[in-house]
Order: sequence, then structure tokens, then C-alpha cells
Amino acid sequence: MSKTTRRGGAGTAAFATILCLGFTGAATAWADGSQDAREAALRDRWVDDPYQAHDTTGTEVRVGSLVGILAVDGVEYTGLGAVVAAGHRFGRLSLDAEYGYLEVTARGPSGVRFGTAHDLGVNVRYDVLRLGPRWVGANSLAALWVEAHAGRELRRAERRAADETVRGELPSGSSTQVAGGFGLMFDHRLEQPRGFPNRVGWMLGWRVIGAPRPEPQGYAVCRGSECTAAPTPTPTTHLDDTSLVVSSSLAFTW
Repeated sequence: MSKTTRRGGAGTAAFATILCLGFTGAATAWADGSQDAREAALRDRWVDDPYQAHDTTGTEVRVGSLVGILAVDGVEYTGLGAVVAAGHRFGRLSLDAEYGYLEVTARGPSGVRFGTAHDLGVNVRYDVLRLGPRWVGANSLAALWVEAHAGRELRRAERRAADETVRGELPSGSSTQVAGGFGLMFDHRLEQPRGFPNRVGWMLGWRVIGAPRPEPQGYAVCRGSECTAAPTPTPTTHLDDTSLVVSSSLAFTW
């Protein structure tokens, strides 16, 4: 089994584990409970004072858009797509698993399409600064957050037509990514939630991503008419390519 397969499998397993925890956390509480118990628990979430302190703990789902400048093997591209994530909020701290999809095109006004990029990763986010209802309005909350991200990106190059003008290609394959980011969140709670959701928020974030150059597939050494395969060089651990991605998403907590 290749190193790439093992790393991809580990990343997929981590993603699946967080995704399952996020969705089952709220559901298991009602596995053996009655409808009356569920309604009583929902009433406990009702807000008596719209200016009281916020409790942001709960399961969270995000969905939104992505746009950014992607660097692959020293070449910059434009990426545009969507993101979906699921996880759990523990007050100021959030943990979620994320999937992002980007269509990769040429930089500038050109409409040349080079392929697609798929990112599977895990995020840890923390609200470093919060402004409560007395600053931003009844039942509302504003937060400045920072995050750390680790993931795996899979790239697929666009197949060119036979008569297409010669151009560069997006390197296919996968690479490990690490990233850091920050952003703003405007979160609003419902005074009498009905189960899903009890909070609705809008998030705007900036993420700087570092990734190593695509790993070479191997080399051949030729002497005259005879060629022999040369060993693949050890993959680099340097983060040679740096990308910047901006996300805008809606977050639902219950």
C-alpha cells in the first residue's frame, strides 16, 4: 500500500468520525425518551431575557461558498466553489469536519478551466473575542475567531480537446494541507427554538493554506536505447505552495 493511500485513509477516517459525532450527539438524547421529555428539553432552551448571556454549545452544520487564489506547483489559479461542514460547538471552541469543492480556472478574466480540487479536512476554531447582545442587539452575538485546519486535497485535471490550444495543465494527484485562518461571525439565537435550529449565524473567514509541491511519479534513466526506472525521490516536507481562500457560509446550531 502506498504512503498516499495510507495518509488518505487516515484523513477519511478522522473526517468520518467527527461527522458521526456531530450528527449523533443530539440524536442519542432522544433514543429512549418520550415526546414530553423532548418538548420539556426544548422549553429549557427558551430565552427569558433577550440580553442574557449566550450558550453556544450544540451540534453545528455549515454550508457556503469558497473563492480564492490557489498555488499548485508554483503556478497560481483561481478557485471558485462550495463548502459544507458538520461538527460540534463547545462554547467558544468548535470542532468540525469539512468538505470543499473548487473549480480551478486561469487567473484574471480568462474563462479557461483547468480542473477541480476537492479538500477533505478537520477544523479547530476558537472565538477569541465576543460582543454580546448589549453591544450588537437583542439575542445577537458577534465574534472574532481563529482556526487551525489540516486536510488532504485531491486534484483532477480537465481533459483537453485534441484541437485545443497548447496550455499548461493542473497537476493531478493529492497533497497534505495545513492552514491557519481568522474571521467574523454574527450569530443569532431564537427565543423559542423548535429543535432545528436554535441558532443561525453568518461566517466570513480568510484561510492561508500551505502545501508541499506535488510528489513526482518517478523517473527513468536512459543510456543510449536502454532505459531503467530510477527510485522516486523522498517527498519534501516543505510547504512550497501558499494559497489564500475566502469563505462565506451560514451556520445552524441546535
